Amino acid sequence: LFQLDSAPPVISQLSTSAGTALSTQQRLRAGDRVVLTVGNLLVTNDGDNSAPTAADVIVRVAGVAARVDTVEAFPNNGNYRVEFLVPADVPVGDALPVTVAVGTRVSQAVPLAVAGANDVTP
Repeated sequence: LFQLDSAPPVISQLSTSAGTALSTQQRLRAGDRVVLTVGNLLVTNDGDNSAPTAADVIVRVAGVAARVDTVEAFPNNGNYRVEFLVPADVPVGDALPVTVAVGTRVSQAVPLAVAGANDVTP
């Protein structure tokens, strides 16, 4: 017998903690707070699905693990709000890949722009 994993998480939006949608035109810095809207994030254990906690969810920016502070369900739509900090040791770039994982399931990457400490940002 073998077990098929559920569908991977799906990142549908990146935004600031104030709710402003982010694009690669807005460069963030290490330590900035980012909010992801993510679907398919339920934790599967022995066939049972449960709501994820911050300890269950792994966010990576350019392969660097980020600190996940909050994972909250949006009412009635199956999506989750995942809040994390841009890691201090993340490289500078205009389209760094951001992924979300729960268990062995990993999302497709979405781009995030990160500025260096001395870069001027808009």
